[in-house]
Amino acid sequence: KDGKYTHIEGFQRADKEVWTAGFLEPGEYYVYCKTCWRDGKSHQFSLGVYGPDDVEVVEYPKEKIGKDFIAESHLNEARESKKLIEYGYYGVPNCFRALELTDDGFGYLYYKNDSDKDLDEELEFKLNGWKFMKPYIG
Repeated sequence: KDGKYTHIEGFQRADKEVWTAGFLEPGEYYVYCKTCWRDGKSHQFSLGVYGPDDVEVVEYPKEKIGKDFIAESHLNEARESKKLIEYGYYGVPNCFRALELTDDGFGYLYYKNDSDKDLDEELEFKLNGWKFMKPYIG
C-alpha cells in the first residue's frame, strides 16, 4: 500500500493447520511463515490460496523483501492502533503510546509525539521466553 507494508493478520499457533479468511483487493501481498518444529529440524510445509480468480504464488528470499518488512508492517499497524493512549493526563497533549502483543507473537511499544515537549518515561518489563529482533538484541 503506497510502497509501505501493512499488517493484515497474523497467527501464532501450534496447530496442524492455520488458516484465515477475508476479502483482499487485487494487488501484491506477502506472507511471512516461520515454523519452529519441535524436533528442531527443517521440514517442508505448504501454503494454499483460494479465491475466485487465479493467484500467482512466488517464493521470495527474505533478503529480497527487505530486513525491515516485519518492523515496518507493525509500525503501520501501531499508527492506527486502537490501543493508542494519549498522555493528556500527564499534561502532554498530542503525545501517544501503544503497547501491544499481536496475535502473531510480535510485541511492540510505539510512541507518537506531536507535542512541543520532550517525553521522559521509564518502563520495566519482565519478559520470559521473549527475544528482541535485530538490531535491538541485548
